[in-house]
Amino acid sequence: MVTGNAIKESKIIKYHDKITLEDVINTINISTESLDDVRIIIKTENAIRIIPYKNLFFNTYKVPPSKIYLKPGTYIYIDKDKNLKSYKVSLFGAVKRAGVYDIDENTTLYDLLKRAGGFKKDAFPQGLVLIRKSVLETQRRFLEITLLKLKLYLRNLAIENLALHPECNNILHLVNRQIALIDKIKNKEVLGRISGLNIPRDLEKLKCSESNIKLKEGDIIYVPSQPYEVFIFGAVRKSGAFFVKRRVKVRDIIKLAGGYLDTAKRSQVYIIKPNGTVISSYNLEGWFTSIEKVYVEPGDAIVVPYKIKIKTPILSAIKDITQILYQSAYTLYLIK
Repeated sequence: MVTGNAIKESKIIKYHDKITLEDVINTINISTESLDDVRIIIKTENAIRIIPYKNLFFNTYKVPPSKIYLKPGTYIYIDKDKNLKSYKVSLFGAVKRAGVYDIDENTTLYDLLKRAGGFKKDAFPQGLVLIRKSVLETQRRFLEITLLKLKLYLRNLAIENLALHPECNNILHLVNRQIALIDKIKNKEVLGRISGLNIPRDLEKLKCSESNIKLKEGDIIYVPSQPYEVFIFGAVRKSGAFFVKRRVKVRDIIKLAGGYLDTAKRSQVYIIKPNGTVISSYNLEGWFTSIEKVYVEPGDAIVVPYKIKIKTPILSAIKDITQILYQSAYTLYLIK
């Protein structure tokens, strides 16, 4: 059945084997002069697909109409909607058809992944990275302001006598470390991640879940391949990625990393899960008395904060950006 306010009359098209969307469109007349607001809605028993008409027939859609095969009982609505907005999003990584996709304002993450053919066998959906432009710009501005504060603080330390307090050198090293990390990531597409999305391998389970969010203009989605490492950052002797065959405890990874540095703040160690959420001693459940006893799996990251005893206003700025920096550094590992 073909109907809608953008065609002169509704039609019932007889089904035949390998009938395509192009076959159907060739049998109807579009009743509007402008195609800018026309959309094609393909409705089957299990799914609804919305495609801007001009994208489909002017070679800007991923699949040509001659390759969109229809099933018996399919309804096709061809409507003119002045409020319809078309966007572009980017999808990369372990999906079957990566690329830049045209979407509308109602397209969800499920819709996009379905159009891309689903995940490859080696995909790691739990680590899906969705970067949103508005979040990225906010975090980038925040980092740039903090970077200015840190550099100003360094200049003041250079003027003052660093020997006034034995902790000043530790602060100096910490500030320099944060500046280097900000410079490394501030212009990379790793800021702006939306955390907390729980993406199952079975896309049909995603369809009705809270993680099936609507996409927005400029969204970047990356599906990493299955990792085989646990990552560790911060105040240990050897930061980096460590290969593990099975889940292990946090303390095992700290041992592999050579142990804590003297400046490690052991009570505030936390874990970044593949979806960007954080586990710390403050949100542990059950009988665990120490974060070191928590099990981590391939794809998890451990962060060991630095301990500074002296009280100084600059430390509050460092504390505010530390989690953003380490989560962004972890994202770099995922999308390498």
